[in-house]
Amino acid sequence: MIDTCPHCNRKLMTLTSPVCNWCGQRIEDKRFQAEARAHRLSSPLYGEQSQVVEDLPPENRPRLLELHAAGPGHVSITTVGGDPPPYNELREQAIVVRPEGVMDDFGAFEPYGAAMEIATAEGISTLVAMADGSVSLYLSAGGGITGGGAHPKVRRAGLDFVDACRKSMHLLKLTRAHPMPENGRVRFFLMTPTVTYSREASEAEIIDGSSQLAPLFDPANRASTELRRLSEEAG
Repeated sequence: MIDTCPHCNRKLMTLTSPVCNWCGQRIEDKRFQAEARAHRLSSPLYGEQSQVVEDLPPENRPRLLELHAAGPGHVSITTVGGDPPPYNELREQAIVVRPEGVMDDFGAFEPYGAAMEIATAEGISTLVAMADGSVSLYLSAGGGITGGGAHPKVRRAGLDFVDACRKSMHLLKLTRAHPMPENGRVRFFLMTPTVTYSREASEAEIIDGSSQLAPLFDPANRASTELRRLSEEAG
């Protein structure tokens, strides 16, 4: 199995993603794609909730919604055009792939984004916030909402989340893997141009405040709750 991107020739940080974590290009190797998919689906929770979505024709997958600013304090919501990528591609692009030009804007170990993943019996939700104020929510059961930074409350909560993760960097651990949490667990990621930090705890410990990671949950949950509310209003 290949372990180097054929486009940028850099060593892949994960063998579960269909795209390179460095340049974002899709790795068009059938064997690689088949084995990467098998690795993704080896997680009981991910396999149960997302295999069906991956196997759906693109036109039948749950849609992605996008927020747009529509005057002070107001947003409009549209459906993202084209065939929505599967959850795993959206997740990998957000957490694993380094944004183009990120080394020009941030120091080698300066956080440019953070993510919170919650696993329940219904699947996994991935909340991603960036230092520029952008916020997105992706669901393993399909669909999600992007452009959250257009909504003042979501943008503020997203920035607070990134800041909380930055202040708690000493509690996180360097990671080269990007596993999904198991049912009842919450995992946090903090992304920098050169490395990624991560740590998880049980949802119960997060909610009752006994986990050191509890302060990271509140701003991320505020952003996620508001995005879900806006998504429900859009029907």
